Amino acid sequence: MRAFLLVLALAHAATGGAEMRANPAVQKYYKWTQQLLQDAKEARAAAAMYEKMTREAVPEVTKDVAKRAYTNMLRSGVKKWARAAWDFEKKLVDPRPEKAAEAAAKAFGPWQKDIDSYTKAQSEYDGAAQLYALRVEADQASANKIMTQAHQAAMEGDSETWKELSGQATILAKQAEGFAATAKEYHGMAHKLRNAAIALQGDGGKAAALAAWGANPMNELPPEYLYPFTVAPPIALVETGATHSLLTKGKK
Repeated sequence: MRAFLLVLALAHAATGGAEMRANPAVQKYYKWTQQLLQDAKEARAAAAMYEKMTREAVPEVTKDVAKRAYTNMLRSGVKKWARAAWDFEKKLVDPRPEKAAEAAAKAFGPWQKDIDSYTKAQSEYDGAAQLYALRVEADQASANKIMTQAHQAAMEGDSETWKELSGQATILAKQAEGFAATAKEYHGMAHKLRNAAIALQGDGGKAAALAAWGANPMNELPPEYLYPFTVAPPIALVETGATHSLLTKGKK
């Protein structure tokens, strides 16, 4: 309502001249309008002054902030942390560990084929030796049983039965001895094959290591070995304002 009256007063003042302005009903609003116009002029002048002061202060403030920021970064050792972060990032994307693994696997491939062949032969000889060992136990048990029967026949005076049964027992005993010798021989061969496979594995490992070194001479770690580590500075270093002397402690 007051704004409407002000507008009305201005309109009457503009159209009515001095007489309208002298009207007591309008005079009060006319004075208010003049005061508002004066306040607006002063506010505009103040805004222009503060804008000028701000433009002049910004370079100094910016310069001071930049200086303080640089000082704080030096104090906290941010340069070292940034370099460490960059080096860590390069390690995460370094292709050499993967290429080294591929080269090692390729170099070990021919050796692995021989190792598998020797291991298979070892398993076969071990299995055969165990079967012969079981046959030895069975034949020895049978020979002992038949020999017991032969002795019983001899005690009864049955020489024919004694002769027949004792002959069978002797044959089984000799057969068991032969199987035992074969089992021992096969077990020895399996042991030799096992040692040969171990030697081949060692030689293949050397070939793989040499191939891996050619692809990754600095022995950089693959990413899965780097994930548990971090390059973030200790929280206490930031909160307490301590210097980064902790980082260099022990290096002097």
